[in-house]
Amino acid sequence: MADKPVDNSGVTAPAPIAGHYFHSSSYVNKSIKYQNREQGVRNIAIFILGLGSGAVGIGKSVSAIITWMGGAKTIALIFSGKSGAQYPIRITTYKYFAKASHRTPTYSGYTIVTVKNTKTGKIIQSKRNPIAKTSV
Repeated sequence: MADKPVDNSGVTAPAPIAGHYFHSSSYVNKSIKYQNREQGVRNIAIFILGLGSGAVGIGKSVSAIITWMGGAKTIALIFSGKSGAQYPIRITTYKYFAKASHRTPTYSGYTIVTVKNTKTGKIIQSKRNPIAKTSV
């Protein structure tokens, strides 16, 4: 199945892996001002962390978010231009659920998060993160 459009931003949901289906997406627009790339990377990680670990289903530390998004160098790709600039970004969370044949007592699907610089169009994407099944 091809990537699926989710809004009019030009961003599409990544295609689901075998045995899963696209369930929903949500996004937040944010403007980040930073003094250097390292601080910009931390600002994005802190903002994703602020969405709540339940929204992305991962650890509760800035370093866990940075690793999950592909590392500091990958996140820094969102930034281009001079220090002190404003960067308009869109953070989108995609949720995928497992079909009945792929569910287990502790697994119900996964999430993927993308971060897009809406000015330059640059996009980075997280690794898949499992959604733990919390009820029967």
